[in-house]
Amino acid sequence: MAGQKSFDVGDLGEMMYAVVGGAVGIEVDGREIDYLEPDSIFGKMALSDDSPRSAAAVVAVDSQIVPVDRRQFEFLVHNHPSFALQVMAVSAEWPRR
Repeated sequence: MAGQKSFDVGDLGEMMYAVVGGAVGIEVDGREIDYLEPDSIFGKMALSDDSPRSAAAVVAVDSQIVPVDRRQFEFLVHNHPSFALQVMAVSAEWPRR
């Protein structure tokens, strides 16, 4: 639902998310720093370390978001190695923008 937070700054990160439909805004200090549309992923750093969330994710419009927990992530990486490469590519792309 629009306006709902998938997570907030400081929350423990236990999963990442895939945007299947709609859009999600990524915010830091109440300022939108990224706008994610379908085929985007967010919250991926949570699966690589145990640090709290560094940004908030706010559903911009009614959306379909699929959560992926650590167990599912490891299954995907093990059974579909190209998935890991796609996540790495997305992770490398974001700081460059």
